[in-house]
Amino acid sequence: MEKILREALLDAFNKQKLKMMLLDELNERLDQIVGGENDEDIVFNLIEWAEKKGRLPELIQGAFNSNPGNPKLQKFVENNLDFVLELDKDKFPIPYSEVKSFISILQTIKDPQLIKKSLESSLPERYIANVKHELQKLDDKTKLSNYLIPLKIILKEYVIIDDNLVIMKFANALKEKIQSDDSRNELESWLTNNQQYRFSKVTVIKKKDKLQPYLMVILQPASIKGEVNLLGYLAFGSEENKYNHKNFIPLDNPKTSFKYNQIEIELQISDLIDKSQQKIEQKREEGYQVTPELILEFFLPYPYIFEPIESWNRKICIIEEELEKIGLEYKITVRAYERLVPRNAELRNRLSERWEQIKESSTQNTQDINNMFEYCNLKNNDPKILQNKFRGKIGLKLTSISSAPESNRKSLLSIVLKEGIPIMIWARCCETTTIINSLDYFSNSCLNSSQLLQLALDERVDNKNNLRDDLGILYDEPYRLSYLANKEDTLRIGA
Repeated sequence: MEKILREALLDAFNKQKLKMMLLDELNERLDQIVGGENDEDIVFNLIEWAEKKGRLPELIQGAFNSNPGNPKLQKFVENNLDFVLELDKDKFPIPYSEVKSFISILQTIKDPQLIKKSLESSLPERYIANVKHELQKLDDKTKLSNYLIPLKIILKEYVIIDDNLVIMKFANALKEKIQSDDSRNELESWLTNNQQYRFSKVTVIKKKDKLQPYLMVILQPASIKGEVNLLGYLAFGSEENKYNHKNFIPLDNPKTSFKYNQIEIELQISDLIDKSQQKIEQKREEGYQVTPELILEFFLPYPYIFEPIESWNRKICIIEEELEKIGLEYKITVRAYERLVPRNAELRNRLSERWEQIKESSTQNTQDINNMFEYCNLKNNDPKILQNKFRGKIGLKLTSISSAPESNRKSLLSIVLKEGIPIMIWARCCETTTIINSLDYFSNSCLNSSQLLQLALDERVDNKNNLRDDLGILYDEPYRLSYLANKEDTLRIGA
């Protein structure tokens, strides 16, 4: 398969076109990820890179989106559709041979608007907005582009809704709308042969794994006058499908360009949490298993990255204006906004490189992992002096954040970004034996983000349900960054 793919990519793209495709479709710069003496070497190395990163299907889809008219690329996608769409043939609710039979029929339908209308009528109205962007891509470029998009929707994204197999509803809608007698008869025959699969008792749409919801709150600089925007995205992750961009849901937030004000931000965060809970409930209604906990991720620019966000309030009762600190209920982590903005792809690449080091550390013992962290009392040490010690580290353990000079905090953040350090665990208070032991304890759990954040939550909340706001964590996984950075319409002000 790799040899055929290599030939298809070489036929579809010269080096310049390949650069453009990678940047447009995968948000990657060719010269920053692979090299080679000639085009053949570059494409070979690119395929190896994509395989290692688990992004080969994404590369193939991106290549096809960029050049859908290339015959070799078309043939490759047709012959490897299950791989390109990342389908689990053995777990699909109907035999895959019947899916292939339906694809053969769909290939004969040349009217993209007919396909679009049939697909829209196959989905409940509440889902149409989620696929609107994909449906807009349907055009007359190639027959393949007219059926690859709906197949992604009915075989990958929305398989079963309300106990109905969506492929059956789509086939029936096509039959009702199509003018060709031959195609109508083929669809009628296919539906008759597969009538027993119309209703499915399967309630999980994609995988049996539970989805983990993440509310991503992005505090975006809006002007040099100190105004900010607050953006919200809800993401769902699982073990098998880490953070597919199809699982991103933008959350409406009508208030923009306001002066940084904690009370105003707290109100908006309360609203985003409420909207997230509504979306999570919709996912459950669709048949997903969703964990009951919502993890909050704050993408914060430098001036706010050490804010005690755990003590920010959430309004939980509008009538009585009852407030609760978010740190009592939610796992919370901070992420660096500067790594997110579109122009900083280099910072994201360094972060990804360092993240590979973390994955390689998973087999090491506790002491070895702890040695990969560097300790720093930020009040008494200028980070610039310690910069050489930070190199090669996967994380930092910090104390005295609150009392440290602003220049020290600024220097530290600059080094963290430059070196690609993914993890910081800090105590806002001064160092004590208890605090240092606590930071050691957390650093030993750094390879499992959920476990680390749960430990932090347990540590923050005492037996009387009181909150300690002296503990903070930056856990900057590279996942989701590329997708969000592509949203240049929302991030261009801060870029």
